[in-house]
Amino acid sequence: MKLSVIIPVYNTEKYLDRCISSVLRQSEKNLEIILVDDGSKDSSAEICDKYASEYVFVKSLHIENSGPATAKNKGYELALGEYISFIDSDDEIEPDMYKLLLDHAKRADADVACCSYLQIDEEGNMSHVVSTGGEYVLDQEAGLKHLLEKDMIYSQCWTKIYRKSLLDKHAIRFMDGLKTEEDFIYNLEVFLKSQIVTILDKPLYIYTHRTASLSREYHKSHIRNFLSNMTFRLNLTDIEVKKKFPTLNRSCTVHCLQYYNLMIGRASMFGYNDCQPYYLQAFNYINAHKSILLENHKRCGLSIVGAFAFIVLPSKWYFKYRKTKVK
Repeated sequence: MKLSVIIPVYNTEKYLDRCISSVLRQSEKNLEIILVDDGSKDSSAEICDKYASEYVFVKSLHIENSGPATAKNKGYELALGEYISFIDSDDEIEPDMYKLLLDHAKRADADVACCSYLQIDEEGNMSHVVSTGGEYVLDQEAGLKHLLEKDMIYSQCWTKIYRKSLLDKHAIRFMDGLKTEEDFIYNLEVFLKSQIVTILDKPLYIYTHRTASLSREYHKSHIRNFLSNMTFRLNLTDIEVKKKFPTLNRSCTVHCLQYYNLMIGRASMFGYNDCQPYYLQAFNYINAHKSILLENHKRCGLSIVGAFAFIVLPSKWYFKYRKTKVK
């Protein structure tokens, strides 16, 4: 079997038929679909079972709600494919996505093959529409650089297929229980072990941007978890990449600056005491790399005034300044 498609499912009855149907329409037929119902409270579990009863190559697994990382791991335990793919259950894929990625991976003997994506919100508005249409074969260092810089390789797992033998050889799995940042942490580990990575820079994946999941109330109830996971992710990135690939030091630092700035933006939506240890780590990291911040302030999501504010303001005053920017 060429490919195992693992779909973690949680309360996506509105989108699930569309997602599964897009896999069934694939021009690549040598595949299996593994549906992992992560304790859904709507009719998602019944939809999974319906497809498993209709198609011999579809498996349906039910687990207690544990988060997407654990659901993906549980699905992986059943996978038989030479390559592995993950899809979010509210998204869909173009009919030739897997054939194109598998062909590209085979020609280059790649450990990972990547594509681009199209983003559509719930009103049908499209974004992330620009891609080169090009094909690229990268060595280990170049692949990791593209991942860090989000240059045609993105942090999400759903734009990729992975060679299963590589994952098994290095026992690469998602961190069980993780509910944010699990994809980037997984990809970082994969890319640190992958010798060849390919890019087919075409929007073969269609990502549904659900604004409700990004609401202030969501972040209010999950803010400590988000900040803790992001801190772990950035510590891991800063240590592992710089240790193994010193030539990527600058790319790594800019990547961390971008996401520490994101952390501060989210933290400033709430009280200083709610986020203090995570906020201070982010603030201190940014201040330790002032010159790189100033040179790359736009890439880090800051105006030149905002970048200078980091340098001149004490941490508590900067927090107050950022709160004035919260909409």
